[in-house]
Amino acid sequence: MDSCQSNYNVCRAGAVINTVNLDRFKLQQLQDKSPPLGTHSYAGYEARAEVFTITPTREDTKTDPLDTAILALHVAQKNFQRVLDQVKLARTGETHSNSVTALGVAHQEYIRALRRVKQIKYRSKKAVGFRALQQDICQLKELTAQLKRRHHEITTSLPPKQTVWTAVVEYFRVFRYGLQDSSPPVQQKFIRSTIASDVFYNGECGAEAILRSWKLLSSWFRNVQLELVRIKKMSANSVVAVTTTSITITEETLRHAFPHLIDTGTGSSSFALVHLLLDERLVLHGSTYFEWDPVYGRVTRVVSQADMITPVLMLLGSLEDVSRVFENALVSPTFELRLFS
Repeated sequence: MDSCQSNYNVCRAGAVINTVNLDRFKLQQLQDKSPPLGTHSYAGYEARAEVFTITPTREDTKTDPLDTAILALHVAQKNFQRVLDQVKLARTGETHSNSVTALGVAHQEYIRALRRVKQIKYRSKKAVGFRALQQDICQLKELTAQLKRRHHEITTSLPPKQTVWTAVVEYFRVFRYGLQDSSPPVQQKFIRSTIASDVFYNGECGAEAILRSWKLLSSWFRNVQLELVRIKKMSANSVVAVTTTSITITEETLRHAFPHLIDTGTGSSSFALVHLLLDERLVLHGSTYFEWDPVYGRVTRVVSQADMITPVLMLLGSLEDVSRVFENALVSPTFELRLFS
C-alpha cells in the first residue's frame, strides 16, 4: 500500500492546535471530491495520534462565539483521535471497514469545526477593525467641530482688516442694483461702517449725499445695474474702479430727469426725441475714484462718472439733438445729478 504522512498545524491569533500525525494513510480519500473512506480497505497500516493543545489569548476569551467554536474543535479532535484508535485495533473485517468510515466522518467534522474557528476569527477581526474605524470617524468629527468652533471664535473676536480694496468691492456689491426700497438697511450699514461722515461725493459733502444720489437715480431710471469691471491702483490710498452702468429710459425718467423734453411748449422736435429715447436700454462706461484714510479706516472721497453722451448719440444720431437732451436736464452727461444748476 502507498503511504503518506501529514502534520496538521493551525496557528491563529494565539490558538495553537497540533492535530494528528498519520503514517501510511491515504489522506486524499478525505478530500471533498474523494469517495468515502468506507469504500476502500486498508491493511497493515499504523497510525499515531498526538493530542493537540489550545492556548487562547485574553482577546479570545472575551469572545464567547470563538470560545464555543474552539471547544467544538477540541471535541471534534478528540472524537477523531478516538476513532483513529479504533481503526488501529480493528485491522480487518467489518469492524475495520466501519471504523474507517467513521474516521472519515470524524475528520469531516473536525474540518468543519476548524473552518468555523477560522470564520469566527476572521469576522472578529473585521468587527474589531470596523469598531476602530467608527471610533476614528467619531474622533475626526469631534475634532472638526472643535476646529470650527475655534475658527468662529477667532473670526468673530478679531475685526476684519478693512482696506480700500475691500471697501471698493463692498461698495459695488451693495449698490449693484442701485438703491431699492427693499434694501436701504444694507446700504446704510455699509455707509456707517466704511464711509467717512464728511466724505466728499461728486461735489457734495456728507455720507447722506451718496444715498440721496443713488435713491434718485434708481427711482428715475428703471433696472439700474452697476458692474465693477476692474480696479486700478493710483496711489497707496487711492484707486479707480472701471465700471459699466446699465439703465432703461422710461416715462418716469423723462418726467423727472428730462422734464424739458415733455413740456408742451417745446414743440414737435422734442416729442421726436422722446419717441427715440423712450424704453431704450443704455450702457454707460465710466469710472469711480476712491480715496482712503488709513488712520480711521474710512473712504473720504468718491467721484463717480459715466459716459451718457456716447449711447445717446448712437440713438439720436446728432450732436445737436444730444445737446438739446442735456441742455436743461437734471442729469448731467456724466450721469451725475444737477439739482442745483
